[in-house]
Amino acid sequence: MDGFSQELTSDVSICHLSNDEIWLPVNWNPLNDFAHPRVVRSILKTYDLQPSSMDVLMQSEREALSGLPDMPSEKWVINWMVTADGLSTKLSRPLHDPSQPCTTIAPLGADISCVVVRIFNPNFIKFHSTSSREISQANQVQNEVASMHLIRNGPWKSGVPSSPLRDGISPLIPQVYAWQPVDPRLRQAGWIMMEFKPGEKLSTIYPHLPFPKKGALIAQLARMLFLIQDVRLPQDVIHHGGLTIHESGRIVSGISPWCGGPWNTFSQSWMHVINARFERHRSVLSEDAQHQIKPAISKIPKWFQRAQVSESHKTLIHGNLEMENILYSSEPGRITALLGFGSCRISHPSLEFILSFSDIGGNINFSGLNSATNQLFVQKIISRSASIYNLRHLEPSAINQYALLSFWNDMLAVYGAERPVDIKGISEIKFVSRISRFLQGIEAEVSQSTNQFRAINETDETTSNPLKWYSQGLIDCIDCLEKSIQQ
Repeated sequence: MDGFSQELTSDVSICHLSNDEIWLPVNWNPLNDFAHPRVVRSILKTYDLQPSSMDVLMQSEREALSGLPDMPSEKWVINWMVTADGLSTKLSRPLHDPSQPCTTIAPLGADISCVVVRIFNPNFIKFHSTSSREISQANQVQNEVASMHLIRNGPWKSGVPSSPLRDGISPLIPQVYAWQPVDPRLRQAGWIMMEFKPGEKLSTIYPHLPFPKKGALIAQLARMLFLIQDVRLPQDVIHHGGLTIHESGRIVSGISPWCGGPWNTFSQSWMHVINARFERHRSVLSEDAQHQIKPAISKIPKWFQRAQVSESHKTLIHGNLEMENILYSSEPGRITALLGFGSCRISHPSLEFILSFSDIGGNINFSGLNSATNQLFVQKIISRSASIYNLRHLEPSAINQYALLSFWNDMLAVYGAERPVDIKGISEIKFVSRISRFLQGIEAEVSQSTNQFRAINETDETTSNPLKWYSQGLIDCIDCLEKSIQQ
C-alpha cells in the first residue's frame, strides 16, 4: 500500500485497495466533509490528475427518519457532486477505459481544467425500503450513465443521424469519462467522472427574465423534450423500469433506482408503487380509505384498458426536467446544459408530465400557482376543448403564465413532441398518479414528524389534520376515476 493509501486509511478510515476501486468500511460516516475530497483525489490519481482545488457543487440529502439504527442524526447524504478545478497537468493517459461502455474518450494532451466527480453512497441501499423516496443505489450509476449516453448519442426514432435540431442537444449532455458501479454488499462507493458544464441554474435566472426571453427559453425546452422522446430504445430494452449496462456493453432493461421493476406494462409499475406506499402507512389512513384503496389498486389495469391507455408504449423519461437541473447563460440567452439524470427511467410518455415541469407549468398535477388557477392550467394541458374561462379575473402574472403555457403546448406541437393532449387516457392516468401523490404526502407527513400522529378517526376537522385530508383526497380520486371510466 502506497503512502497516499496509508494516509487515507489512518486519517479517515478509507482504504484505497486498487487503482480502480474505492472501498468504504462498515463504519464509514458520509457526513465527514473531509472524507469526500480524499476519495475524489484517489479517483483522479488513477488518471494522473492532481487537482489544485475542489468545491462541492451539490449535496443530495434528505431528513433522516427517526428511530432507524445507524442513521445520522441530521442529514443522510445520498451522493455528493464535487468539481475538481485547476487540474495541474494535461492528460498524460486517456481519461477513458476502452473496455468501459457508454464513455467518451478525452484525447491525450487535452486541456481539461475542470471535471465533475459524482459519488454515490453504498450505505443508502439499507434504508430504501423505508424511505419515502424509495431510492436504491444498486443500479443508480448504470442507469444514469446509460440514460446520458442515449440522450447524447441516440439512435433516434426519426432516423436522422445529424441535423441542426439533433445537434442542439448533444452538447448539453455532459460527457462521461469513467464510472464505477455501487456494490452495496461490499460497501464499494459508486462514482461517475464527467465533463464540467458552465452556466447558472435556470431557477435563479428565470424569475428575472423579460417575457420575450421566457418565450424563447420555453421553445428551447420544447425542443429538448422532443429530442429526449425521440431516442430509439435499444432492442434489449423491452420493459418499463430502469436501464442497466450488460457485461457485453449493451444497454438493457434493469431495475429503476426510484421505483423498482422491471415491469411488462405501465399499469404494473403503478400498482407496485401505490401498493408499496399503501402497505407502509395503511395504519394511519381512515377505514374508508383503507377499504377503497386496496381494491382500486387491482383495478388499475382495467381502468387503463377502458381508457385505451397504450400499456406497451415506452419512451425514455428524464423524470426531473426542472429549472434546478438546467444551466443557462443570459448571453446569448441559451440553455448550456441539462443535468439531473438520477430519475431517468423507461416508461409511458405521460410520466414525464407527472414528474417534470412543475415549475414552468407543464405538469398535469401541479402548475406552481394557487389551486383555482392550477385547475385551469391543468385542464388546458390535458384537454383540447379547455376554455380560457374568464382570464380577466386572474392576476396579471397568472395571465402571463397562461400565455407561456399555451406557447409551450404550441411549441411541443411544432417540434413533434408527444403532448398530454395527444395521449389516450391522460385523465385516468392523472387520477392514478394523484392516488400515488396523496400516499406520498402521507409518507412525508409521517417521516417529518418527530411526535406520534393523532389517530385518523379523531374528531378534528379535516383541514387541521393533514392525514385526514390526504385520506379524503384518496377517496375523491378513486371516485373520480370510477366516474370517468363510466362516462
